[in-house]
Amino acid sequence: MSMRKIFFLILLLNFSYNVFAQNFMVLKKRNKVIHTFEAGQDILFKLKKEKYYQKAMITGFSDNVIHTHYYDLHFDEIDNIKLPKSGSHFVNLTSGLTLRAGLLFLAVDQINQGLVRGQGFGPSEETLLISGSLVGIGLLLKLFVKRKFKITGHKYRLETTDFNY
Repeated sequence: MSMRKIFFLILLLNFSYNVFAQNFMVLKKRNKVIHTFEAGQDILFKLKKEKYYQKAMITGFSDNVIHTHYYDLHFDEIDNIKLPKSGSHFVNLTSGLTLRAGLLFLAVDQINQGLVRGQGFGPSEETLLISGSLVGIGLLLKLFVKRKFKITGHKYRLETTDFNY
């Protein structure tokens, strides 16, 4: 092979290597990755000295900056990040199921008692105890699901990272 072909081949390989590089942003608790963000995802955030959360679609990342369609956010400007679904999948699933089961149990018992048996509507003590217990357990489990993370830089922090294929 001639020197020109070798140079052209090296140049093409270099371009193909850089094309597959992708930036990610990670939310870390100390050194453990909690959530990964990539371009095209929506992010819910609250800026410092603001009261309300804002939603924006991520278009890209650079060093300590999130690029969105309308503006660029520096990591230092962000006070809180709200994740759509975080925590243990088991806890999320169980809390939702127990809440729905408690309400469904109460509704089915009322339909059975009022329409099928013809005894009139009004829950019994056992129905209230079972339904209330299921709803209470579901609400308690919801307390263990953390969705909001205060970005302090010590406990929770944002970092950009490159991932090359």
